[in-house]
Amino acid sequence: MSAQMLASPVAAHVVAPRFGKKASGVSARKAISSVPVGGPRVQVRTRETDAFPGGGNPSRADQDRRRRRRVRPRARRADRADGFERRPDVERRGNAPRDEASSLPRRRDASTVHARNPRHHRRLEVAVDARSLALLYPRSTACRLTAVFPHPPHRFFTQAAPKAAFSVSAAAQKTAIVTGASSGLGLYTTKALVDRGDYHVVMAVRNVAKAEEAARELGFPADAYTIMELELGDLKSVRAFVKKFRGTAKRSKTFQALICNAAVYFPNAIEPTFTKDGFEESVGVTHLGHFLLANLLLTDLVKADDMGIDKRMCVVGSVTANTNTLAGQVPPRANLGDMSGLESGLAGDRNGGAMIDGDRFVGPKAYKDAKLCNILTAKEMSNRWHESTGVTFSTMYPGCIADTPLFRNHTPTFRFLFPLIQKYVTKGYVSMSEAGGRLASVVCDPEYTESGAYWAWKGGGDQLWDNYWDNSNREKAFNNKTSKEGGDMLKAKEMFDMSQKVVGLKDSELCTVKKGQKGGGMSLPNMPSMPKMPAFGAK
Repeated sequence: MSAQMLASPVAAHVVAPRFGKKASGVSARKAISSVPVGGPRVQVRTRETDAFPGGGNPSRADQDRRRRRRVRPRARRADRADGFERRPDVERRGNAPRDEASSLPRRRDASTVHARNPRHHRRLEVAVDARSLALLYPRSTACRLTAVFPHPPHRFFTQAAPKAAFSVSAAAQKTAIVTGASSGLGLYTTKALVDRGDYHVVMAVRNVAKAEEAARELGFPADAYTIMELELGDLKSVRAFVKKFRGTAKRSKTFQALICNAAVYFPNAIEPTFTKDGFEESVGVTHLGHFLLANLLLTDLVKADDMGIDKRMCVVGSVTANTNTLAGQVPPRANLGDMSGLESGLAGDRNGGAMIDGDRFVGPKAYKDAKLCNILTAKEMSNRWHESTGVTFSTMYPGCIADTPLFRNHTPTFRFLFPLIQKYVTKGYVSMSEAGGRLASVVCDPEYTESGAYWAWKGGGDQLWDNYWDNSNREKAFNNKTSKEGGDMLKAKEMFDMSQKVVGLKDSELCTVKKGQKGGGMSLPNMPSMPKMPAFGAK
């Protein structure tokens, strides 16, 4: 069958009930070409009605019309060329006995589906397995699948609606932890994971009541999520969360993904605010709280059962932390400097000491520096533990969510104009739903297994020219290039060691899993040591 036939309106009409009104051209070609070969010879007729009762007989006019229909000689020649074996005493249509199955046309290799379009009265022949017709023609489309018997009355039946792509029991569900899951990107990432059906999401939030209301509004099934309190601005709360999670054996055993998403942003602040532990709040919540959480839970992630996919840890980055982008060039730019402020515990004031670089406090720069630390943390953890644990570490930028609650501390004028600019000027706008799907895909989809990657998208991404010239490319991410500082592994190691000291993380609390020993899964047996060879010349 040629590509022109597949891209014709007939093909679009055939697959439209399954794939919607927009199914045409490439969509139809993909839908039909993916159907396996084999099965009985059937005829498909679509009718634009709301319902078609199971069973029943065609109308008298329909039967007469089918009797009078003649087969063109070209079709006969094509059928003979296709390898049909026909009984010499039986015509193709109209004269065979009703119940003699042996007199039906037989084919050695594949069957043919005649998809008749009632509007154009054209035929489209496709090799197809009848079992796969349920995927193309659900019950709601009122399709008649008619066995091609040479004599009416024909057998009409309606295919049952196809089952879900997969059905997952509660015992087989993977567990993912998402921080900041009560609103914005975290909430819609949770929704994307819940909609998959094979994930149970632990919503790590500061406001439990708010998360309950959000989950109820989005219709999350009660057994698809668990809400646990987590205040990233309080290191005691972080440790209490980890202890409570470890106490839920069912969830810790199936722990497969950690998503560090929560952040705070004070774009107009000229005075620093501080966490309960005395850290500047932007860095304390966005970086240090996640740093402690990720390192404490890494051991649990490794010890959990292997469930058919590599375990993953993703820390959300930002385009503003990368100075190799247009958004990253907007002052004040991210720059960690000598990290003297981080080393001293970020306990300064507006004149100095509260920023990572030890300089005077600037609200938006504190957020950008924290996001740069997020990127470096993911890269350093990958460098230290990916080979020994098999865990995939990554960071990502989901796109510009211009109406995110992260901007709640910005001016009303900015909150009104910024989404319009992103939608109609820069073309970089990404909805919370789309961004949530992107973040969920990084920890679920099999193509994102490169550890240490910084994932980004062409359409709705961090490059202005891509948003204009490749905006339709919004499905698959690529490993984007970070700024020079974002890829500085010496600085990443130095930042990691400073952060470990600041949050009070002991060396004994770091992951100590040895290479080849993956908790919950199969570990390599201890091989017997080889005998030492005597030194050359020794007796």
